[in-house]
Amino acid sequence: MEMLAFVHSAASYEDLGPVPELRSFDELKIEVPKTALLGLAGGAAALTVLTAAPQQAQAAVQFGDRCAAVGDIQTQLQDEGYDISVDQVFGSATESAVKRFQRAEGLSADGIVGTLTAEALGLEDVDAADSPYLAGNSCSATGGGGNPGDGAAGTYTVSSTNGILIRSSASTSGTVVGSYGYGDSVQVTSERKTGSGYTWAKLANRSGWVATSFLSSSSSGGGGNPGTGTAGTYTVTSGDGIVVRSSASTSSTIIGSYGYRDSVQVTSERRTGSGYTWAKLANRSGWVATSFLSSSSSGGGGSNRYVVSTGSGLGVIIRDEPDGDEIGGLAEGATVRVTGESETAGGYEWLKLSGRSGWVAADFLDPA
Repeated sequence: MEMLAFVHSAASYEDLGPVPELRSFDELKIEVPKTALLGLAGGAAALTVLTAAPQQAQAAVQFGDRCAAVGDIQTQLQDEGYDISVDQVFGSATESAVKRFQRAEGLSADGIVGTLTAEALGLEDVDAADSPYLAGNSCSATGGGGNPGDGAAGTYTVSSTNGILIRSSASTSGTVVGSYGYGDSVQVTSERKTGSGYTWAKLANRSGWVATSFLSSSSSGGGGNPGTGTAGTYTVTSGDGIVVRSSASTSSTIIGSYGYRDSVQVTSERRTGSGYTWAKLANRSGWVATSFLSSSSSGGGGSNRYVVSTGSGLGVIIRDEPDGDEIGGLAEGATVRVTGESETAGGYEWLKLSGRSGWVAADFLDPA
């Protein structure tokens, strides 16, 4: 996350830094003429060079870098059993994992991924001319693919598993005024600024700035799923039902629910958050995840019309409240209408009847 990168970067420039470590010419892929080696003082010194802050131009992928190569490194480290996130940001956790891996492989534990470390990780094309692992090449964050770093206004998705911070200005020194979680949708304007090594996008629907390195294009839905933005009536397909939330995020407050096979009326408004596409309800306040909805069939009164089907032929009991007192019953094969209201009690999901008082267990109803 950009905050972690800032803390470590600040330390790199304000502190004296770590004691320089020795690295071999082999690790840096530098060929040294024999005559030059003879001129170096001491046989051991002839095989090593100091790597510290002044030699940053020679370093390969290292702390502070943000690019696809860092993501490749993190993925390989995960495969090796190191507990780190894949966010394409070379922070302190990644640096620590690299050092531990290097020690395990008998390499110079400097936290810098040169060609030898890259080869040990199983990365490809490490010796290519444009390889970021070659000394002298750079690892820079690249745009494209809809990343808002190109100045495009629109809705984007948080790609960092750690989430991102909202700051009062386009700098890591700006005041933190909010945050977004992984998978949340973020609406930004076309205004961009650079600061503290990041490109920042100005938020469209609230005050603040976010670092574009941790955003990606929002994906659209398809088929009959309301992720396409189609308003209408849909049916709950999840056997566990779905919850209604106050906003388009799994971290928001639960303000209601729908049961399995309930009909749900939604508007065309969509948002992404917490890894889901959310639809705004049309007849009440709240949002539902579209992944658990499907298109309702037309005719016959819609998906709120059911047939009693118990399998035993005994019919179903009507109760005054979920798992409450018996107030009536419905025969096997009887047709019944229900509202969109549902509750869970006594191990069953209960649907409220429409046109008469009472509740019935959803397990004994099939769509008409």
